[in-house]
Amino acid sequence: MPEVKDAIDQLAQGQYDQFGTTVSDLLMDRLKGRIDNEKYAVGQSIFADDQSEDDLDLDGQIEQPEETSDEEV
Repeated sequence: MPEVKDAIDQLAQGQYDQFGTTVSDLLMDRLKGRIDNEKYAVGQSIFADDQSEDDLDLDGQIEQPEETSDEEV
């Protein structure tokens, strides 16, 4: 995987074609990482939505957990 240092060295040495390729590769790697992060975030939000729907009863009301006393346990 190319690094920013590689791109700077290529630019300093006048290797403009390689510099362009290296910069493109760096940007693509960052974009792919960002897309992966967004996929994860969307998956988490979908899972969280499923959890909240499971807490609703048929009337759309949030189910309250039954309270138990110490004597029942």
